[in-house]
Amino acid sequence: MNAMRTARPASVGARGACLALVLGAVVLALGSAGCGGRPPAPDAGVGAPPRIRAIRFDGNAQVSAGALRDVMHLRPHAWWRPFQENYFYGTDHLERDLERVLAHYHNQGFVLARIDEAYVRYIDPEWVDLEIELTEGRRVFVREVALEVSGARLREKLRSQLRLRVGAPLLEVRLREDEERLQEAAEEAGYAAAQVTREMRFAGDSATVVYWVDRGPLVRVGDVHITGVQRTHPSVVRREIRFDRGDVFRRARAAAFQDRLFELGLFRTVRLRPDYERFARVGRAAREVTVDLAVAVAEKPAGWYGFGFGLSSSDQLRLLGEWGYRNVMGRARAVQVSGQIGFWLEAASGIEAGDLAEHEVELSYTEPWVFSPVWGQLQLYSRYHQEATFDERIYGLVVSARRDLSRFERLLASFENKWVATTDSTSARSDFQTRFLSLSLAADRRDFALDPHRGSFAQVRTEYAGGFLGGAASFVRLLATGSVYVPLGSELTWAARARAGWIRPIGRGVAAEGQPRELLRVPFDERFRAGGGTTVRGYDERSLGPYSTEGQPLGGLATLLLNTEVRFPLVWQIGGAVFLDAGNVWETFEQLTWSRWSRPWSAEEYSELDVAFSFGTGLRLATPVGPLRLDYGIKLGRSRPPGTPRHEWHLSLGQAF
Repeated sequence: MNAMRTARPASVGARGACLALVLGAVVLALGSAGCGGRPPAPDAGVGAPPRIRAIRFDGNAQVSAGALRDVMHLRPHAWWRPFQENYFYGTDHLERDLERVLAHYHNQGFVLARIDEAYVRYIDPEWVDLEIELTEGRRVFVREVALEVSGARLREKLRSQLRLRVGAPLLEVRLREDEERLQEAAEEAGYAAAQVTREMRFAGDSATVVYWVDRGPLVRVGDVHITGVQRTHPSVVRREIRFDRGDVFRRARAAAFQDRLFELGLFRTVRLRPDYERFARVGRAAREVTVDLAVAVAEKPAGWYGFGFGLSSSDQLRLLGEWGYRNVMGRARAVQVSGQIGFWLEAASGIEAGDLAEHEVELSYTEPWVFSPVWGQLQLYSRYHQEATFDERIYGLVVSARRDLSRFERLLASFENKWVATTDSTSARSDFQTRFLSLSLAADRRDFALDPHRGSFAQVRTEYAGGFLGGAASFVRLLATGSVYVPLGSELTWAARARAGWIRPIGRGVAAEGQPRELLRVPFDERFRAGGGTTVRGYDERSLGPYSTEGQPLGGLATLLLNTEVRFPLVWQIGGAVFLDAGNVWETFEQLTWSRWSRPWSAEEYSELDVAFSFGTGLRLATPVGPLRLDYGIKLGRSRPPGTPRHEWHLSLGQAF
């Protein structure tokens, strides 16, 4: 039976030997004058290496040469790619490319494919041709999938993880995925030392795949040993590792605890693993074993500071800064002070270029363990904002709590009190308060929040203002956001976002006497706004939606935003993007009809109710705090706001979504 577990067809099991023979053939070809060319001059290695004129394949009947060249890192010369490097860097690079070619075949179902020969033919000291001879073999299909593991309950659980189906091509990538799923499921069941292997039994153009799972003993947690803490109290680490003595060790729980430690912002590295020294003494034949858990951390500086800026070609220049300390008294308590200030770049009605547009100062204190695993935060802020016809001063207090439901999902609840002083003539009061209760549920599966390349983010937020809470304004607000990030190959990333929001006023709110518009019953700073570098690029910040008779954008009680872009690397730390945005804000969702999507392409006159479309491209410079982003957006459609340019520039820190 053991021999059957490791059995492989000769051509597959001899892959390393084949590559060694191929590499030997390459070396012989380099030194052979009979290969159709001549070796380089003795001093040819002093300068640049020779360039590749062409890469040719022989024996590829079912996979195109172009597809095979695409998986290689060595590239042939092409006139339409003048900046692409096409140097031949040596046989070690060629050997790795041959492995990539074989892997491509295996992922197409040609698991018996092999490389027969590879030649490097010198045309002259500056140019070489690469010639690769291969045998594809038949495409193999799955005849049967079998699972061998002890324990009926575990077998049933593992069986549900298999995705390989009878009749499908036998793809190496699918085999590896099934192995990984089986490994994760066995570890999640408490068999942290499980071992998964596979056997393939070939018959003609079909194969039986057998997965063997040696589960080993059930692993339980003993003592937890923490190392690496210096400025941080060990209890901060221990309370995040919520394993009790005797608990079954499960990888998913351990990964969640590790994520929580990283989220504290105190550690550069966190390693959490069972100490298998006792396991080695007991052996794999034991029914269960208790092992200690080793937690090793490396601290990073607890203090930080940062700054940034952003601008739009006809909007504002914003300067931002922050300072914080995330380990007060060694207990992972954090304090942070942040601020920003903005200036108008262009003159407008009642506004001069260089006038103060806005400023904001915020002070926050975070307690990561208010009770049980609940995070708490207290925020105080002061904001000033100037519009064309009025200004606002806002002071606020926010008390919030967060509960992690799982490794990816979290629940956030908060209470906020705002004190507002405004000169808005549409408001019945120049000084008033607004009080909120809010609840949001978020699922964050992004690989890196500041610059995601794969994963997803979804959030639903509901707010209730006024009513039994008191305050001048009463309304209900709902906002839903969803984003996806999909890698397209090894270099491209497709990102997309959808956002929809709705506000329902309750009572008269803050509208001035005689104002019939439902929109004005909600305070100006609580309405939805759209347009600008993070919503619909190509338009001024917060410029979309309904306007007052004085030409002031009012915001809306309903919003819909759709964004999509493709991100790609360019050179060094610089990347690029091509994007398409659409959206607007409306007084009610009833104003968003199907005609609002088509009118921008046919109407001669601009309507503030039409969906705004834009297209553009941009550059991203990678930084430790997210990409520095420069976008050039172009308004699409036949109509646009009167007096506005067809395009806008947007410069800011961080991705648009």
